[in-house]
Amino acid sequence: MKQLLLIMTMILWAASAQAATRYVDGGVAVSGNGLSWSTAWKTIADIAGLNPGDTVYFSGGSSGRTYSTPVDWQPPSGSAGGGPITYAVGQDKGHNGMVAFTRAGTSARMSFISLDTTRYITINGGVNGQRRMTVDKSFAYLFYTQNMADKHVRLLYVEWNGPAILSYGNYYEIAYCYGIAPLSEGASSSDGFIQYIGSGGSSSGYGLNSIHHNHFEVPHKKSAGEGFDLLKWVGSVDIYNNTFLSVYNPGYTGNQHNDGIQTGASFVRVYNNYFENFNSYPIFNQMFGDTAHWRIYNNVINAQESGVDWTAYHCMALGFPVTGKTVSDYIVANNTCIGGANRRGIHFNTGAVGTIGADVYLVNNLVYDSDTVVTWNGPGTPTVSNNVGGTSNLGFVNNALFPIADFRLTAAATSAIDQGIRPSYLTSVYTTDKTGGSRMLKPTWDIGAYTSDGQDQVTPSPPLNLFIK
Repeated sequence: MKQLLLIMTMILWAASAQAATRYVDGGVAVSGNGLSWSTAWKTIADIAGLNPGDTVYFSGGSSGRTYSTPVDWQPPSGSAGGGPITYAVGQDKGHNGMVAFTRAGTSARMSFISLDTTRYITINGGVNGQRRMTVDKSFAYLFYTQNMADKHVRLLYVEWNGPAILSYGNYYEIAYCYGIAPLSEGASSSDGFIQYIGSGGSSSGYGLNSIHHNHFEVPHKKSAGEGFDLLKWVGSVDIYNNTFLSVYNPGYTGNQHNDGIQTGASFVRVYNNYFENFNSYPIFNQMFGDTAHWRIYNNVINAQESGVDWTAYHCMALGFPVTGKTVSDYIVANNTCIGGANRRGIHFNTGAVGTIGADVYLVNNLVYDSDTVVTWNGPGTPTVSNNVGGTSNLGFVNNALFPIADFRLTAAATSAIDQGIRPSYLTSVYTTDKTGGSRMLKPTWDIGAYTSDGQDQVTPSPPLNLFIK
């Protein structure tokens, strides 16, 4: 009898713990209980009684719907055991229009979502692989917190123009988004578009955070290498398959240098990305302490905008601002840097010189039409091999700017085709090129981000019901 009661209790508990679906529709006449579209909650303020694993759908109507959001909104949290709470766009016809969030009220932060206490949430604007959620520029920040605890937050298929992200801690995923940075620095964004992801948290290691398949733009001036930073002080992060653009805007009012990635952290993988017209350092590893566990490969870095002062530019600046430190376990390989007059290539350990330790490899990089190719300083000796510079016997499908640029090699690129190496320290990390085509179809690799035998592959959309533990 006791066993039967225990079994029945467990069944009832499991049933009560099943994930529920709730609905918000600003088009209903009065707020209901949230259990269906016909009885939907009307506003964000009406949301209540959620449990880990639940999903809340926001109606976009047939042609779009705007929700006035309490400033510094702290959505209810999921949990490690029960899963995240997902806040998503309605998937049904009549509810899958664009969902737009605008600010109601003011605060010192002016954030869309405060992550001071919120954990285990997914914000998903996707409908059939399309972005159907926007956050407008009435917010200074999309996410904000200086709390360093692990967050377990996913941001998928969202568009925004203006808000920045300043958010500490680990376990973030930002994917399939389209974001444009603000024109001013300081109180609204502290001079970086997406900052501090991977700073703090309970641990460090590869892949704790990921930023992938996004299109992000930041502004710059034509002079003095000045512009917005895109990713700043991020760590324990995989950054891949993104398009990062720095775009001239005469309205930009800042005066700091224009970097694509600036960080001093370790456990960073940067691969398969496209960078364009960052007029300072597209990749800037500013090593304040001993630094290790970096992988930079299969990136295209294009710097060809006319009328720009390129004096400060390096395709990559990887080094120390302080002495007495060591860099080790570091791979920079199979990248394509496109330059021009007064533009430099890959510089490693050329600032306040540190010590180059074990397992540092600078190989298979194509640095086109630049003042330098690969430059490094000791003490210590990296493996520097099979890099190519200049313009002779190098050709691309379309040497241009986004969106028509195509830096796959043509048959004329004999200085790069079959001129690379494929040692185990590379093949244990990657075996494909920027398109996902196999590099292993021939005994010698091509130099640069693409293999002449590479085949374009379609990247599938991610499952919508997964979350980071």
